[in-house]
Amino acid sequence: MMYVEMCMPVEESGFDGARDEEGNIVISETAMCRHWPNWVKFKTKRYKNMCVCDKCGVPTEAHESLSLNRQKALQKLKSTVKRMRDGRSKRELEQQMKKYEDEIMENGKLKYD
Repeated sequence: MMYVEMCMPVEESGFDGARDEEGNIVISETAMCRHWPNWVKFKTKRYKNMCVCDKCGVPTEAHESLSLNRQKALQKLKSTVKRMRDGRSKRELEQQMKKYEDEIMENGKLKYD
């Protein structure tokens, strides 16, 4: 991925020496790997999961927080319904809970997880 980004035009944050005057790519991934400092590595899936930059970590953390909040809200509704006595208010709350569950769950799992 880093190679592709470096070969982009300079205006789009590409590397200035990656292309010649005619726009042909003059640097290969192998050559880049050979000349990189030893601390520059390709991002593995594990690294991306641990990354907290604004491109990787922030959206992931926001999604995880939203998923947790949805699960907690559903659990709270279920426990509230379970504690209630039978009656109209319990049936109304069960309907709201079922509607919410249908919106966020699919086959027993969160949608968009």
